[in-house]
Amino acid sequence: MSTTFAVAASMAMATPSTAALTPPGIDALLSVDGAVGHVGEFSPEVARLVKGAGIAAKERALASYWTPERMRSARPVEKAISATTVKELAASSRAGRPQGEPFTVPPAEPTVAPTPIGPAAGPATSSAATDMTISSTQPLYPIGHPVARTSGKVFFTMRAKDYVCSAGVVNATGKSLVWTAGHCVITLDANGKRHWASNFTFVPNYQDGSAPYGYWPALIQYADSNWVFNSAWKDDVGAVLMPRNSLGQRIQDVVGGMGITFGQPIQYTWAFGYPAGSPFNGQTLWKTNGPAYDDGASIIYMENNMTGGASGGYWLIQFNGNTGLINGHNSFGVDAIPDRMYSPYYGLATKNFYLSVESLTV
Repeated sequence: MSTTFAVAASMAMATPSTAALTPPGIDALLSVDGAVGHVGEFSPEVARLVKGAGIAAKERALASYWTPERMRSARPVEKAISATTVKELAASSRAGRPQGEPFTVPPAEPTVAPTPIGPAAGPATSSAATDMTISSTQPLYPIGHPVARTSGKVFFTMRAKDYVCSAGVVNATGKSLVWTAGHCVITLDANGKRHWASNFTFVPNYQDGSAPYGYWPALIQYADSNWVFNSAWKDDVGAVLMPRNSLGQRIQDVVGGMGITFGQPIQYTWAFGYPAGSPFNGQTLWKTNGPAYDDGASIIYMENNMTGGASGGYWLIQFNGNTGLINGHNSFGVDAIPDRMYSPYYGLATKNFYLSVESLTV
């Protein structure tokens, strides 16, 4: 399995505790407790497409760059990690569950009618061979279903190549937050150099090249500091602050947001994402469900055969068919253990990361 599951506005932002000795590629002034931030950037190619000022010009530039053909051809960013690495992670510690008192934020409904604002594809259809023996299924949600409109694909460029991940809108005080995997916003190459995503756009309710709720650029990308500095898989968590769209709306007001919870016992889970590695093609939403298990070192796993591109797709508990509570996400797979997906355990560290960024707004 090929996986490793990674504006003119006033902004309320916490002040970082220190900006000393900042490593290259790190914006110290954007860092908040437990989270490292980086301003969303455009490559020179996309920057040339920006005609005019304001967010509408950026939306148009992203739509011009991320054509349906380019979105379909973007590839997963992930590489498989070894089973030995996972065993080392599990052996490093076995922190008890749960961690800290449970903390829950409920799902949020949109505050405006969730009407598609861009071209939409027709009803979802099968995106993989019908003779595959797989556990994942296509929910075939219509455009505007609460799961479909809050989840979506993220498209971005790293080192001049176009990549994809999955993500979802999470209920936050600032109503502007998209939740994903840390490696979907920043990666560390073999030479130890950090690479932030550029040309980043979130497409809610993506389906086969369509963007029914528009293209949302990244204002600021955040990743857990332990992921940024140590590539710690137990903290492979990311979040992206979205600007208001050209209509002046915040993303949570438009599509709503799933709830999120921390410090819970490990339990039955529904996972969602856009797997793009074979045998999938990344053009529609997939889901799988089953019990999650403790793998130690603040990592959990479930039987889940999604592939690269599903990274960042949320895991829901207490799912009622429409809404649920994010309590994990597709983070990484292991080359020698097929059909298994891992996630950070949502304990104290992930809770602190969420609380560091959830009030940010534009």
